[in-house]
Amino acid sequence: MPRVPTISQLAAGSLALGLAACAPPPAPPEAPPRPRPARVSPAVGEGHPRLVVAVVIDQLGSWVLERYLPHLDPEGALRRATREGVYFERSVYPYASTFTAPGHAAIFTGRPPSDTGIVANSSIDPRTGEERTSVEDEQSPVFGDETKTGSPRPLRVPTVGDALKAAHPNAKVVALSTKDRASILPGGHRADLAVWYDYHLPGYTTSRYYADLLPEWLADYRKSHPISALLKPWVPADPQLLRAVVGEDDAEGEGDYQGLGRTFPHDPEVATKPYSVLRIFPQMTEYMLELAGALASAEQLGADDQVDLLCLSISGLDYTGHTFGPESWEYLDHFRRADRALGRLIDALDEHHGPIAVLITADHGITPTPAKNPAGGGRIYPYEVTALAKRLVPRPEMVRLYERPFVYLDPELSSEERAAAVAALEAGLTEHPGVHRAVGVERAAALRSSADPIDRAIGLSIAPNMPGEVYVVPAENWVVDEDHPRGGGTTHGTPWRLDREVPVIVWRGGAPPQVVTEPVSQLRVAPTLAALLGVSPPEGVVEPPLEAALPAAAR
Repeated sequence: MPRVPTISQLAAGSLALGLAACAPPPAPPEAPPRPRPARVSPAVGEGHPRLVVAVVIDQLGSWVLERYLPHLDPEGALRRATREGVYFERSVYPYASTFTAPGHAAIFTGRPPSDTGIVANSSIDPRTGEERTSVEDEQSPVFGDETKTGSPRPLRVPTVGDALKAAHPNAKVVALSTKDRASILPGGHRADLAVWYDYHLPGYTTSRYYADLLPEWLADYRKSHPISALLKPWVPADPQLLRAVVGEDDAEGEGDYQGLGRTFPHDPEVATKPYSVLRIFPQMTEYMLELAGALASAEQLGADDQVDLLCLSISGLDYTGHTFGPESWEYLDHFRRADRALGRLIDALDEHHGPIAVLITADHGITPTPAKNPAGGGRIYPYEVTALAKRLVPRPEMVRLYERPFVYLDPELSSEERAAAVAALEAGLTEHPGVHRAVGVERAAALRSSADPIDRAIGLSIAPNMPGEVYVVPAENWVVDEDHPRGGGTTHGTPWRLDREVPVIVWRGGAPPQVVTEPVSQLRVAPTLAALLGVSPPEGVVEPPLEAALPAAAR
């Protein structure tokens, strides 16, 4: 099978809260495209896209883009997209659990966690204490690492891709990310393929949910583009610019993850787990976006008159932001490189698979690093909350642990004991200065109709029949320390404005350029994608599309 070309080779040939407060060798020539089955739908009309590209930039809060947009390459993706497309500066998640998995689910389903069942990145089995990821599925082992599993089965509602496949069964829906959840959830239940990175291999892979064998093109790509080639020191491209924009490299509050150190250069080979820490590095983001071009060619996206969907999630900035903070040299340098690589990919896709339409957004925002936040704040260490919870209840053993966003109780408690423990935690967890509110999950339905925007956000974050008894809301500007690294960097996952507000940009979608400053609901992204694809939105979507982003004929 011929090697799949890289991008360079291709190119060469808050809503309520926001309103209320807020060198491999050149590839040989490709084989002729394989024929695709006859479509059940008419050809798309002239000027309509053959490929819709949905890009999620993990951890890109509105405030971060506003701060760094002037310092990105004018010919990168984001400067052009905001100049030529429709730029919604503040799109607001209506729920509190602003984590990666719920965000990706919401973007592509148009539904909150209370509907999707994706309430966090993972949950704890209170009987065993074992962690279970949001996409874990014992029926779907991962190729090359069958101790891991992954599929969209835990997702309780359909995605935009599912709606596309229902309307046009032969349309292509494919997804790619460094994170498994950021690939699996966007693709949905009927995706042709979802691909993600497994550092134990190391390499990009998929699971048996999508295929009986690892796709041949992907196996070939891994051989010709080994991950080991990325084990090179990270040196900033423009130290003078970084210093002028964010200050000195050696800044308070940044973390040292697995021995990388807090300042440049960063060498992955000195880390305790080199292939794991590569996820922080910009060369991994560039590799993934090169792989996206190969994926588009292998799957022949846009090869006929039926529109296809490509879902991409750029995870590297999230890893970098968690470790060093979004105010760091590392974040801005990575952001600039990712933006240029995304621009190259979009140009290549438009040339070889287009015309295309592009929607760019983020799965959540980010709280500033506490040590650098002029508004103050602090860190919540989970063991502190667990210890406090054990002290508050009648018997310490009634509490298993706190793992954000929930306190988990002993599953063997009687209903009376459980009610007493929940009441004690609701009343007492705010003794911790970093806890704003603690709410028993049985209150979720009532909270969703509350007049208080924080209460509504909590209610929309709790799904029926999920583990966890008490939902804990951090105080504004406080972050739950993730212990990797302890005491450094920052995180997200709260109902406060900076975690909930993200940009949405629709580029090459046919609407005239404009900037929309009023906040909109992030649940409007899914119906907007559906409109760009020319299909009805997924079942259960109640929000309208972002009409300003659509050509007049599609409104």
